[in-house]
Amino acid sequence: MARGHAMWAIEGEKLEVKEDHVIFVFPDQLFGGIESSESVPIRAERLNLAVDRGSASVQSQSLARVLGIDGYTAKTLLSRLKKAGLQRAHCGDEGARLFREILHHQGSESAVQQVYMRVSIVKLLARICLALEGDKLQQESDSAGSEQRVAGFLEELEKRSAEPWTLEAMANEVGLKRSRFGTLCRQLTGENPVTFLSRLRVRASRKLLRETDLNVTEIALECGFGSSQYFAKIFRRYQGHEPTHYRQLLAETRKGRGIHYLKGDTARIVAHSDHEVGAGDFVVECRLTLDRLGGTAASFELGADRFGFDGRMGALFLEGDTFGTAQFFAASRQHIREGIPFDFKVQRCGNRLSFGINGKMITQVADAASRKIGLVGLRPLRNGIHIHSFRVNGTEMALKDVYLA
Repeated sequence: MARGHAMWAIEGEKLEVKEDHVIFVFPDQLFGGIESSESVPIRAERLNLAVDRGSASVQSQSLARVLGIDGYTAKTLLSRLKKAGLQRAHCGDEGARLFREILHHQGSESAVQQVYMRVSIVKLLARICLALEGDKLQQESDSAGSEQRVAGFLEELEKRSAEPWTLEAMANEVGLKRSRFGTLCRQLTGENPVTFLSRLRVRASRKLLRETDLNVTEIALECGFGSSQYFAKIFRRYQGHEPTHYRQLLAETRKGRGIHYLKGDTARIVAHSDHEVGAGDFVVECRLTLDRLGGTAASFELGADRFGFDGRMGALFLEGDTFGTAQFFAASRQHIREGIPFDFKVQRCGNRLSFGINGKMITQVADAASRKIGLVGLRPLRNGIHIHSFRVNGTEMALKDVYLA
């Protein structure tokens, strides 16, 4: 894992993988990725050694043959890996370097490069074994104490987000170098420190927009932004619209009329149902038609989150307060056609939230069953949406449109 964090499963057992972690699986084991951090792109490399299935003896002989090493070395490495209670190791920069070397030389016709690659694989396996045994060289100051300090500081940061923080000041607060602090912050939150701080400030600003009569400039300064212009820029990045539009939306959500068509205008129209989705299981089903695709945008609003049907990248995406900055899925055109109706379904069952189009699941994410969703609806950012039906828990809903221009 080069960056971010992800949840994998090996033989049904969940395994969290963080930055600089390596996981390993054996012949006949079932494994795969379950979910990844919301706001950080994941880059994973995979190295597959063609080791024969069978007994430990057969596998060690096969490993020796594949890597050109003696039987004792192969047996020692394989035995240590087999004894690991957790099939994951923190191999640090050295592990990442070895991976790059191996991938660079694989497939080469040069005999010398093939030897170099096999030696690098042996070193990588040995590095994993050392990490499993707790070799201090592999800890790279990744002590539980450092992680605990950073976690405590990030929790406290929400109350102190308005202070004039710099990356260096935050790192000094926990007694770490900036790079180390940044690494631990990404592991714990999926975001770099500056992005995480901006998110906290935007969250605080939403509370003030909801609950006070302070003007935008006053709120900007109150939340730690240097100016109202910079505040508006960051707020728009996270919310999709200006702070003033957000405040208007709050005031107008329960006004309007039942509608069947929405035409977007620079992200300033939203249609919400009058029904708030609370905690527990629920299902929202709607039949929609988008006027066009490609560099446009349209989304399903789920409280403070949204599932995007299209966007600048021409892909389905999920983003918001709960799920972080946009994480993209398949290209929109794989599931939606311009002018052709499609069925969209959102369902929470237990602690899983799933999104599907035309009966096919697009993605499934973890979600607390106790979390109250709020209002659900549609947003036609720079697009047009025809609404054929909109049901919440089987009940047909008349959406109420809000014009924010």
